[in-house]
Amino acid sequence: MSPTDRLPFLDGSDPETWKALNDLALEVAVAAESAGLERETRQVMEAGATVQRLAQLPAWRDSALFGQVECAAVTMNARNRISILSEHPVKLRTQPAPSRTT
Repeated sequence: MSPTDRLPFLDGSDPETWKALNDLALEVAVAAESAGLERETRQVMEAGATVQRLAQLPAWRDSALFGQVECAAVTMNARNRISILSEHPVKLRTQPAPSRTT
């Protein structure tokens, strides 16, 4: 295929698949909104995050845009979310947590 050749437009070549993709996109958008993802994204942007950093977030391990502290925070947040979603029981501490020095 040469650079000037165009692939057929999906909506014209396979309207059923196009409709199914649009329906799926709508379901994802509704689910994201009900989970508060759009609201969170707006809040993060208002707090000073850039579009570039948000776009790189899925690849934060390989990105030069995130420092060690930010990578540690993302890791901790991911572990917490997995624990919450799995409904992992939380053990009560019998003693106070050790103090942390930095």
